[in-house]
Amino acid sequence: MTTFGNILLFIASIIFFSLQFIFFGKHATDNRDVLLGYAWITVLLNVTFLVCMLITTLIISYNGGYDWISTSRSVRVPVTLIGLFAAMTTCIFSGALNFGTGSMPAILRSVVSTSPVIIPLILIVANTVLLNRSLRLSVAENLYKWPLIGIALLGSLGVASFLYEYLSDLKREQSSRPASFVEDEQLNVQRKLADIDHCDVFTDMVAILVYTDSTQLHEIRSRAISKVKTNPKWQAELVRLLNTPYAAQAFNYIASNDFDKSVIGAGHIYNGILQETDVIKDEMNKATTSFDFYPGWHSWEVDRILIATDKFTPAQNQFLPAILKLRAALNESTPVKKPDFLALQSIDKWLKKHI
Repeated sequence: MTTFGNILLFIASIIFFSLQFIFFGKHATDNRDVLLGYAWITVLLNVTFLVCMLITTLIISYNGGYDWISTSRSVRVPVTLIGLFAAMTTCIFSGALNFGTGSMPAILRSVVSTSPVIIPLILIVANTVLLNRSLRLSVAENLYKWPLIGIALLGSLGVASFLYEYLSDLKREQSSRPASFVEDEQLNVQRKLADIDHCDVFTDMVAILVYTDSTQLHEIRSRAISKVKTNPKWQAELVRLLNTPYAAQAFNYIASNDFDKSVIGAGHIYNGILQETDVIKDEMNKATTSFDFYPGWHSWEVDRILIATDKFTPAQNQFLPAILKLRAALNESTPVKKPDFLALQSIDKWLKKHI
C-alpha cells in the first residue's frame, strides 16, 4: 500500500507542476475562450489531484499516520477527510477563478491567488512524510502537523468566503430583480398602449383584438375596447374575421366582452370554429419535427372558442359538430411525435358538460 501511495504522490507532483505552469506561464490570456479552457483544465487536474490525495490520506490514516489527530478511527477519518475536502474545494475554485478575480474582496482575492500553490504543495510534502514510516519518525511532528492544520483552516476560510460571495450575489440579484421586473413591465404596458393608439381600426383592427381579452390589464383592455369601438362597424369587422384564418383574434374579443348577437350570431361563431380547425390542420400538416408542438399549442385559442360558445347558453349544443371537428383536428396523426395537448383536455371538459 505504501508503494501504491508513493506512485499516487508522484502523479500528484506532476499535476502540481503542471498547474503551476498553467498559472504562471505566459499564455494568450486576453482571449476569453482560452481563459475558459485554462479554467476547465485546472478544475480537471485539481480533481485528479484530489483523488490521489484522498487515496493516500486513507492509506496514511490506516497505517496510523494521522494518530496525532485522534486514536479513534471514527473521529480521525472524518476529521481528516473534511479538512482535505475543504482545502481542495478552495484550491479547485481558486484555480478556476485565478484567471479573473475581477472586483473580489481583498480577503477572497488573497485566497484565490495563494491557495493553488500553498495547499497542494503542503499536501504533497506532508503526505510524503506521513506515508513513509522512516521519514515520519525522522521529522518533528510540528513540521507537518501545523501546516496541515493551516491549510485545513485556509480551506474552511475559502469555502466560507465563496459561500458568502455566492449568497451576497444571490441576494443582490433578487433585490434588483423586482425593480427590473417592474421597469420591464411598465415598458411593456407603454408599448401595448402605443400599439393601441397607433392602430387604424378601419384597416387593421385585428392587430389589437388580443388586448381586449379579459386577461389583460384593465388599463390596456379598456383602451383597446374603446379604440375598437371608434370603428362604427366593429362588429361587422369581427364577423368578417370569423370567416377568415384570423378567427382566433376575433374570439379574443367575443369571449371576454359583450356583443350584439343579432349581428354576431351563432352561425358566425360556428364558422369561426371551423376556420380555427382549418388553421390547426394546416399547421399540423406543415410540422416537420416534434419541436413544432408543445402542450399549450393552440390552447389559448381553443379556450376562447369554448368561452364564446357558452355565451349562447342554453343553446350552446348547436356548436357540438364544430367542436368535434376541432377536437378531431387536434387528434389527427402526424409523422412527428405530439405531446398531450391541453386544448384537448379543455374540449373534453366542455363535451362532458354539454353532452
